[in-house]
Amino acid sequence: MKKITLLACMVFPLTVFAHNGVDHSAKTGNDFQQKNSQAMIKMHQGMERAGYTGDNDTDFLRMMIPHHAGAVDMAEIILETSKDEELRNLAQGIITDQKNEIKIMNQLLEMKQVEKK
Repeated sequence: MKKITLLACMVFPLTVFAHNGVDHSAKTGNDFQQKNSQAMIKMHQGMERAGYTGDNDTDFLRMMIPHHAGAVDMAEIILETSKDEELRNLAQGIITDQKNEIKIMNQLLEMKQVEKK
């Protein structure tokens, strides 16, 4: 019984922290909230779809690509909804950096595929 309780105490907070206790499927709220929720759903689905291959390096890359794409989507939403120039500059930097990292990760995945052949 102690093992189950300890495991539950360890796993439950991680689950809440990972999603911050937010129901991302909510259809209410302002334009930012709705678009951001949809972007997060898309990101989480992409990460889950990547699945596990047994190759940690490949799995990391396949899951990080939709994660970074989610950051791009969220930054693009703030560009649409915010007038704060500093925040908009930060969002633009995120878009540039994350898109570059997505390209690098795709190249690494391609190299790994070639290595397997």
